[in-house]
Order: sequence, then structure tokens, then C-alpha cells
Amino acid sequence: MIYSPEELQDLPTIHQGHCCDCKIDTGDMRVWLCRVGGGVTIERYDGRRWNTVEGSCTTLTNYQKEET
Repeated sequence: MIYSPEELQDLPTIHQGHCCDCKIDTGDMRVWLCRVGGGVTIERYDGRRWNTVEGSCTTLTNYQKEET
């Protein structure tokens, strides 16, 4: 499944950061939608910390959900 920034906006907010809303949290991956710049940031947890793997607050990208 692919989510556009517009579709992510319609999802409930799970966590709220300084300027971004976490829209998807699977435990080892988070998708954030920026309230200011409208960009999408994808983070992955490596067992110790969260790392940005794609996007930014100003990067307008689509998020493709991995099929399990």
C-alpha cells in the first residue's frame, strides 16, 4: 500500500513531535508527517535508537508500506 502525504494526513496521530505527527508506528518503523513543511520522514529503530532512513520535513514523498 502506498500513502501520499494527503492520505497520511487523514490517519490518526499516534505521537506528536515538535513539528511532525507520527502517523504509522510498527514498533521498528515510524512514518512522520510534518505539520510545517508537509514532508514525510521514515525512521527505523536499530535496537538502540531511531534513525531517519528517508525523507525530511520538506520532502514530499509517498510512503510505500512493506507487504508482510
